[in-house]
Amino acid sequence: MRGFTNNLVVFALNDSTEHWCDHAMQTIQLLSQKNTVVVFCLGNYITWKDCFSFRRSYGLFERKWNALLYHPLFIIPGQRFSLIKKINFIINAWFMNVWLLCAFQKKKKYFWFFDPYHIASIIKIFSRYISVYDCVDYYSDVSLELGISDKFLFSYATHVFANSQALAKKIQSQRKTVTVVPLGFADNVFCHYSVLKETNKKKTVGFVGGITPRMDFPLLINVAKRLPHIEFVFYGKIVPALQNEKGEFPSHAIQLFSLPNVHLKGYVSKQEVPTIIASFDVAIIPYTTDSFNTYCFPMKTMEYFYMGKPVVSTPILELERFSTFVHIAHTSRAWERCINTLISTPWSQSSQKAQRKIAMANTWKKKLDRMISVICATRR
Repeated sequence: MRGFTNNLVVFALNDSTEHWCDHAMQTIQLLSQKNTVVVFCLGNYITWKDCFSFRRSYGLFERKWNALLYHPLFIIPGQRFSLIKKINFIINAWFMNVWLLCAFQKKKKYFWFFDPYHIASIIKIFSRYISVYDCVDYYSDVSLELGISDKFLFSYATHVFANSQALAKKIQSQRKTVTVVPLGFADNVFCHYSVLKETNKKKTVGFVGGITPRMDFPLLINVAKRLPHIEFVFYGKIVPALQNEKGEFPSHAIQLFSLPNVHLKGYVSKQEVPTIIASFDVAIIPYTTDSFNTYCFPMKTMEYFYMGKPVVSTPILELERFSTFVHIAHTSRAWERCINTLISTPWSQSSQKAQRKIAMANTWKKKLDRMISVICATRR
């Protein structure tokens, strides 16, 4: 990230702070080392009711992760209506922009975002900033509204980056200049891990990541039933989107985690993840095959690779180029065959070495270095 210092970088994040994705967290932490970072926390807004509540855990401003977090105050009541929420975000964006322009007059300014939610309505307020769309997923087919927003942002943003070739190719139908960058991988965490020695351990198929609606629960139920002699373990936080308004889980999720050979282990810290993956015989990426997942590039791929684990995945375009290490399976029968083959055949050291080399080519630093080199070359 040489040459990118003493700037003002404004991040707009739609996730609440307790659910920030690793790509957002890592990017913020790296850029805040030599720049002033302010985060517009769209997912943690403050209502008038909150102002008089003693249970509120944050104020308008909050210092966290070496950055200044701004939680928008909803001036107009009625946040349950999307139009009122949009107007409140616009009001807060105007306030934030005026404040930042006055407070940091001499700094070069960047507006950085990862998804299109609410961004299209506020990005023009930050028109004096160099805008960076750090695109990690394809949202255009999720809904008509997001599709329209994404199309506008692809054309408006100063820079658009994609973390995979498959995603970039999809975006290029709407914008020709898309730069492919490394995926991003926390090598600083994975270079320090310990392997737990277990005796009489059953063969284990494992998953690490958020327990979300993206997971193909019917597929997993069928696979687990076909392989009753194998333990299936899932480590990760259950995201709110998996539950309905009453806090209930869908029946297929309940059915999966009720199976005797399936175990939901819950949330684990990032520091624990390497040791957990080391205990897997086979690692899995069991996502549904809608367009959102088809064009994604799961970060867990590099975590699995660094730990030298064979992977079984549903069809994800970017993973097809790693066919030596990732077995793409379309049906529960195919998953059964792949898992049985991988568990019965020792995974070679040469494969593990090649996997780690790929992972080390996709560190967060290398991703940011590539992005900064493009940004700096353009601004000259």
